[in-house]
Amino acid sequence: MGKASRRKRERARDRPRQGIQEALADPGAPDAGGQRRPARRLVWTAALLTVAVTLAVWLPVLGNGFVNWDDPLYTIENRHIRSFAWPSIRWMLGTQGGYWMPMTWLTHALDYHLGRLDVRIHHATSLVFHGLNTLLVFFVSLEILRLAGMASRSTPGSLTRLREVGAATLSALLFGVHPLHVETAARCPSCS
Repeated sequence: MGKASRRKRERARDRPRQGIQEALADPGAPDAGGQRRPARRLVWTAALLTVAVTLAVWLPVLGNGFVNWDDPLYTIENRHIRSFAWPSIRWMLGTQGGYWMPMTWLTHALDYHLGRLDVRIHHATSLVFHGLNTLLVFFVSLEILRLAGMASRSTPGSLTRLREVGAATLSALLFGVHPLHVETAARCPSCS
């Protein structure tokens, strides 16, 4: 390893680091490298646009019905999700069929509480979780790209930051609308 690469790593390590929250707090101030951060409005517009496109793609799911696969087991015939009484909550917090998945059972109980066996409520919950996961992928991607760019910033200026936001948007869109996620976005018990 040469002295130049060692010095470059030491400079990157000694540079003050900021998280995504600090980057969004003051959108116009320069960061540690002297470059301007992306405006908060740009970041949130890209993030919310990504979620909106994802939800628009999966919106037809609300017209689907229950599937006679494991929907009866999880929702239709499951008496434990019909109440938030202590015996039902104790059942939800336990291990069922070798799996411990309390959030799945609590989510189904909330869906049942909101709309009984209205399948649109169950699908809407799946869509909301998928939209939130897409938002999470956007911000994690943005943070990873920001950290990767901090050590190897070759072109100064806001164009590099704009590319980071664009790449984070692309990665979140790929996550959100990829057909691989049809099961998590379109099935009622998908929160498992």
